[in-house]
Formats: sequence, structure tokens, C-alpha cells
Amino acid sequence: MTVTLATAGRSGAVVQSVAPGASQLRPADVITAVDGEPVETLTDLTDVVEADREIGESFRITVYRGSHHFPLEEVASSPVFLGIEVRDPQKGEKGLTVVAVAPGSPAAASGIEKGDVIESIDGQGLASGDELVNAIAAHDAGDEVTLTVARGSGTDEVQVTVADRSESG
Repeated sequence: MTVTLATAGRSGAVVQSVAPGASQLRPADVITAVDGEPVETLTDLTDVVEADREIGESFRITVYRGSHHFPLEEVASSPVFLGIEVRDPQKGEKGLTVVAVAPGSPAAASGIEKGDVIESIDGQGLASGDELVNAIAAHDAGDEVTLTVARGSGTDEVQVTVADRSESG
């Protein structure tokens, strides 16, 4: 997600873009508070969102969308990412099926495609998307991870460099 400081009408952070499936937020939403703490600068937003939150912990943001003012429940995510959305294995399946790849993301740059099946990361099997998120969260931006990816009848080892979510577009 990318945000900029609101300059017209209300203080807060204006959402410019959101990765598919990453949030309930939409472009042009104005975030005015997080867990009741006002957001008047971009630093306010990052300080409140990143303050001692565990991955998967929920928090409440207050949003203006057009003329509507309402709360949204969001979930803390890792500050690093690959840029994919996956589906957990269905009965009889092995691995996580890639259902979306963010354009310009680390995964896209490494050739990961929709429909690929990620069987492991750094040699560790994956039974759920949560396991993938936790494995990525253990890394820093710039670290390289190895994904075992099945495509068609073949399997390949794909190197992906983990990126900082705040520096992505």
C-alpha cells in the first residue's frame, strides 16, 4: 500500500494504491485514526501501525471514503513481502496455489506466475498461506529466499529477493 499526506479538507493519510487482497482499503480512502490515535502525519500512521504489533494481530482504522466515515478492522502484516496471493491446498493437493501476482513485485521479477504451486520455501514444506507469511516475515528486505515451484509437469527452484513493503509501489 502507498499513502500520501492529506492536503485538502481533512488531516490524515490518503491511500494511493493497495496490493490486490492486501487490505479492505481502497485508493482515495483517507485514514484519520488507528486504534483511536489520530493520524495527522505519515509518521503518525507508521508509528501507530508498526508499534509492537505481532503479525496477524488486528487493529482498527478510521476511514473517510467519499462522504462516509467508518471503522475498518485490519490485520498487521509483515513489513517485507514477495507480492503474491496464494490459496491454501485443497484436499489432495500439495503446496500453495498462486492466485495473484502483483505487477512489479519481487515474485513477478522472479517469474512467478498465477497458477504456479509453491511447495516449499528454503526447503521447508508449506501447508498454509500463514506458514508462507511467517517464513517471509523472518527475513529482512534484500534477503533471498528459495521457493520450490511446480508449474505444469515440472518443478523448479526459484530465487526471490524479499522487498520492503513500504518501498513498493
